Amino acid sequence: MSNEKVKTLNAKAKELERKNPMEALELAKEAYEIAIKENLKTGIAQSLLRIGRCLGLLGSYHEAISHLNKALEISKTLEESVHEVEILIALGNVHVYLSIYDNAIIFYTKALKIAKKDKLIDLEANLLNNIGSTYLDLGELDSASNYLKECLEKCKLTSEPLMEKVCCLNLGEVYFKKKDYDQAREYMLKSLESMRQIQYKIGVTHSLNLLGQIEKEINNYSKAFTLFEEALDMAYEAGNLDEQIDILIKIADIHIIEGQLERGIEKLHNALSITDNVDGNKFLPIIYSKLATSYEKLNIADKTLLYYRKFHDSINSIEEVRREERLRSISFQLELEHSQQETETYRELMRELEISYSQIQVVSEIGQNITSTLSLEKSFNRIYENINKLMKSTVLGIGLYKEEEDCIEFILYKEYGQDMPSSKIYLSSKSSWAVWSFKNKQEILINDVEKEYPKYLEARKASIGKSMSSVIFYPLIVENNLIGVVTVQSDEKNAYGKRELDTMKILASYIAIAINNAQKSKQLEEEIKIKEKTQKELVKLNEKLTRLSDLDGLTNIPNRRCFNKCFEKIWHQSIKDQSPVSLILMDVDKFKEYNDNYGHLKGDVVLKQIAKKIEKVATNYSGIAARYGGDEFVILLSNTNREVGNKIAQEIDLAIKSLAIKNEYSNKANIITVSIGCSTVIPKTGDKLEYLIHQSDEALYLSKRMI
Repeated sequence: MSNEKVKTLNAKAKELERKNPMEALELAKEAYEIAIKENLKTGIAQSLLRIGRCLGLLGSYHEAISHLNKALEISKTLEESVHEVEILIALGNVHVYLSIYDNAIIFYTKALKIAKKDKLIDLEANLLNNIGSTYLDLGELDSASNYLKECLEKCKLTSEPLMEKVCCLNLGEVYFKKKDYDQAREYMLKSLESMRQIQYKIGVTHSLNLLGQIEKEINNYSKAFTLFEEALDMAYEAGNLDEQIDILIKIADIHIIEGQLERGIEKLHNALSITDNVDGNKFLPIIYSKLATSYEKLNIADKTLLYYRKFHDSINSIEEVRREERLRSISFQLELEHSQQETETYRELMRELEISYSQIQVVSEIGQNITSTLSLEKSFNRIYENINKLMKSTVLGIGLYKEEEDCIEFILYKEYGQDMPSSKIYLSSKSSWAVWSFKNKQEILINDVEKEYPKYLEARKASIGKSMSSVIFYPLIVENNLIGVVTVQSDEKNAYGKRELDTMKILASYIAIAINNAQKSKQLEEEIKIKEKTQKELVKLNEKLTRLSDLDGLTNIPNRRCFNKCFEKIWHQSIKDQSPVSLILMDVDKFKEYNDNYGHLKGDVVLKQIAKKIEKVATNYSGIAARYGGDEFVILLSNTNREVGNKIAQEIDLAIKSLAIKNEYSNKANIITVSIGCSTVIPKTGDKLEYLIHQSDEALYLSKRMI
């Protein structure tokens, strides 16, 4: 009876995981407890598989891998090929979620070999789809298309209705990435209809998400927004956290494109709050990068700096997770293989795995070191110190693309341990490996330069230093932007193979991140220095104004004539810098009634007290306060956005109320208060400063109407 109950619970979990992975997880856990208690090995392995799959769908990747590895270990003793294939598929899926594609392909390939051998057609179709979708993630669109079309053919022989629908969805994404939007939409709509019929919420979510991407890509933002909103609702129902985050980021993109920065930032923060529940989240750098650039557009320097730093830290954190998963995966393979028969084949596999394990440890150390520093030179030296542990390297060089000169400048280059002077290679060169690799966005591996150079170059000529016999060049890419090349070279022939090329691929990604971090940090520091310099100059200007004769005789703050002169200077500077300027206009509520009943002398005292408070607030924000008219005051704030301007206005309101000056003749309050109007613009050439005054005056009028 116990065995049947375990099977029933796991069958329900399998059926339910597509619609509600959280509920399916609870069923699988219940099955596992029974199987453990009764020592049902097959039931234990099946329950661990279901638990691992659900955890993967819910974003708990590390826990998923742990359960699936245990399931695989048990299944090998049971010799049940169907179960072993299903576990390998699940392990491949989780590694895809973590973007560790090489491990995913290893698991899928092992599973496909078993499925073909034992004629497991349903699972074979599943694996063809998974391998195709992995190539899709890697951008190998032709390979992806071939596997997926083979999957569709295999689906004609299967009894699994879902697989054809998933495969159609993936093919739609292939055509989307090929920019064949009509073909992509056709496959996705077909998939969406099918997914809805079987109530597969995750599939419906992904279909709507991809359809939204098509509309976004062709600038149909209104339709894209509607599709994304529908997809988001479905993602919430399905409990699919990754999809929720991805969709929120896309919605934020639309808001940002349409100039609604605050709404875009709000959606990004919504996405950020979900990432707390997802392991090894690949979305963090994307979210932090978009937040940093959005706050930068709003000229909020402290938050810009905060999120650039978080972007840097998240890149390091995610790379560390990936390094750890690689080491865990290889360690696990080593443990499994050591338990097998010690044939020559297995001993050779051991040697390969041990070499890979050692190399990944070295690469991990290099990656951790270079992405944790903002100094490009330090990063380069750390790579050079360790590179010979991985491969023969007479030369190591990094070249960055200079758009203004259309050249690659090798800013860092070592040959035989000696630093070489920086050198420029123009993209018109027909004899440069670096130029070929950069322009073609492809790696180069040559083991005999003398024989093989005609495949790439019109002439053989060393651009820097001595000519080497073996070379590897790899393009450097950050966020789909090509920024330069990295090269390692040896004076020996046949120095490099696939292992060295794969190692350079990993190193190139770390180097690109390190360069991006260093450049972003330098750019941000320069912008902050400029802002600080501007603020200091404005403070000096304000101090100078107080020493001039352009002061109001009663309140001893700048008068309207002085304000007009300052306003004109700041307005023109804002046009030049394209920075926001805010204007706060205010007047004293029921001041005529106060003067009439308390006398003009007391009225003058009130104006002096109010002026003092306003000037103090303005000075705290490097602004300029002035008396604008009889009972009217104004504050001018350069490089200040709407959010900060409104905050300052609220601060002024509280400051005046804190004076608690009695006014029994006000129907707004029994104390002196002010009405405030605040407006912000980023002026363009030809704009008149009177526009900002008019906007503030309109806001003040609305405030007055509320008395």
